[in-house]
Amino acid sequence: MSKKYKIFENLEKPYVFQSNKCKKGAAAQTALFVLVMALLIILYILFVPPETRLKMLGDNESEEGGGTAAAEEENLLLSENIGHLDYLNLDEYEFTIPSFYLIATARSKTLLEENPFYLKSDWFNQKAKTIEFTIDDYENTDNVILTFNSNKHSGLLTIIFNGYTIYEDELTTVNSPPINIRKEYLKEKNVLGFEVGGVGAAFWSANEYSIQDLKIIGSVTDISQQQARNVFTLTTEQFNNLETAELKFFPDCTIYDIGTLSVNLNGNQLVSSIPDCIILNRFAVPNDYLKAGQNVLVFSAEKGSYLVDQIKIKITLKEETVPIYYFDLTQEQFDGIQNETEKLNLTIKFVDDDKNKEAEIMVNGHTTALDTYDAAYTKIIPRLWIESKKNNYITITPKSTMDIVELRLEVQEIE
Repeated sequence: MSKKYKIFENLEKPYVFQSNKCKKGAAAQTALFVLVMALLIILYILFVPPETRLKMLGDNESEEGGGTAAAEEENLLLSENIGHLDYLNLDEYEFTIPSFYLIATARSKTLLEENPFYLKSDWFNQKAKTIEFTIDDYENTDNVILTFNSNKHSGLLTIIFNGYTIYEDELTTVNSPPINIRKEYLKEKNVLGFEVGGVGAAFWSANEYSIQDLKIIGSVTDISQQQARNVFTLTTEQFNNLETAELKFFPDCTIYDIGTLSVNLNGNQLVSSIPDCIILNRFAVPNDYLKAGQNVLVFSAEKGSYLVDQIKIKITLKEETVPIYYFDLTQEQFDGIQNETEKLNLTIKFVDDDKNKEAEIMVNGHTTALDTYDAAYTKIIPRLWIESKKNNYITITPKSTMDIVELRLEVQEIE
């Protein structure tokens, strides 16, 4: 045996030589095969139906959770956000206003008293007179009259009050006639002017007036007891449920001695007329004249005196509407409640205001009382109250004002 073959004599199995190039080719083929199979698997998963895909991916927990959620939804019979409930124990209320007197008295008052003065007009001179004076309470001043005397009087006399001519004539007697000054001419600050007309062609003569005892007198009404202000209060519940309102009062007065009686409610004119004396007067009150909280009622008399008695504000409230919530049961739920394997649980959640909540709960004509300070109330509805699967109902009639966040009724298993 030649020398070059001795190295292989001790081998039990023949040894096959492979080159590095062959090894790399085989590895590449294997990787390509794995990649193609992965892509095929992904495409298959994407295109199979969702329920099959969930099973393949092992999402059994989600499926079970979905089934639990569906069961809970089926067992939830009611979930109502009721909100605010008002309690009103009467369907009408009367507010009594105390009796009062209205006295509008007028007294005569001298508004202006002037010293004597002289007026003259000739070819060479023109002597006039202007008087300024103040009327403090001109709005309540009426029947204003100007009077004066004149020992000398010749020519045309013109009297002007605040720009208005109130007299234009020749005075022929010592005493002037009463000169009326209209109320609309009056101001707080007033100007009274006198002047005499010219002599014309008689240049040698003169027109003149000597004015004495000039007075302006008026009738001033004392309004200090002419008005009466009263307050009554509506609760928020009363205002929100208001249907109608009426004002009643009995004026003790004499028809010949009185003027207009005005009644204002919260700044709105409700009455402005001469009332019927010794008779109960009634007036409808528009709802928008009223408000929740304090309401201000003001009586005022133009003149005369009144005893205003038996004053009442009567309000009528809307008929209370109690909401009804209906619910149905499946046959399985009905049987479970009747067999006492399941229970019907009522939960009422309130705004947590630490106030006492009272109500009457009615289920299919059966009633129970709710009375709690807590933020939540629960009750198991007795199975005898549930006589049918269909058209069951529940109502809540408040006995105190409350705010309900949620009314929840659900079927639960008895543990």
